[in-house]
Amino acid sequence: MKWLCFIAILILPFILFSDLLYEFSGRSWTDENKKEIPIEGAVYLKSPTFFRVEFKKSENPMLSEDSVILSKDLKSVYLLNTKDKTYAELDFEKLMQSMANITGSLLNLQIENPKVEVRAGNEDKNILGFPCKHIIVETSYDMKMKVLFIKNKQKIHYISQYWIAKDFPLILKDYYQEKSFKTGIPDLDKLIEQETSAVKGMVLKLKKVTETKNEKGEISKVYEETEIIKIEEKDLPSSYFEIPKDYKKIELFPQEEKEDKMKSIFGN
Repeated sequence: MKWLCFIAILILPFILFSDLLYEFSGRSWTDENKKEIPIEGAVYLKSPTFFRVEFKKSENPMLSEDSVILSKDLKSVYLLNTKDKTYAELDFEKLMQSMANITGSLLNLQIENPKVEVRAGNEDKNILGFPCKHIIVETSYDMKMKVLFIKNKQKIHYISQYWIAKDFPLILKDYYQEKSFKTGIPDLDKLIEQETSAVKGMVLKLKKVTETKNEKGEISKVYEETEIIKIEEKDLPSSYFEIPKDYKKIELFPQEEKEDKMKSIFGN
């Protein structure tokens, strides 16, 4: 789920007055494992609606250094593997809803006591020459899961800090806001809508701490940071956003593979 959210932050519907390149750098770690997991890459935007995302450093198998994401219309989005010379259509909503359908008979998931609080922070600052407002979004909810005859309950609490350039020279909107991203889980969809509607503008830096508490009172924390480190106007050829003709189309997650994966997790 995390890698989907990360991509969604990077893919931005836009109105461009010139071609644009920006580079990003991020990292994540946990209390249990202090080793940082890095991710670095670049996003290329071309008028009217072309984009390309390249990953220069990544330890996520879904977003390896051989991965490229591109689109020409913000509707059909493709994930390319430059090593294997393959590509697959990347539809976040279909993927999440498909997973929800597969687990529907096995997994019962409920979100209770959702709360989203938005407040102004006190760390406004300039990033890459752009004045940024510091916005804090605090979210909490109880998550109940029932897998076959096994019940589980967790308390989720996370604080997201955004540094937002509201006077950015391009008109940009978060992918979630524009697309009304749906997971197929109604309670979770409402929570996502509340969160994303609170963030308006170009996010140049994000820090997030997620705390999960289980029924035994055990707490685990995940830390995530992402920042835009370079913005540059650059002439980009249209061919840069085309799928090479010698690439073969594949299914990102074949149906039988998804079903086998769910059965291995939840049982037959």
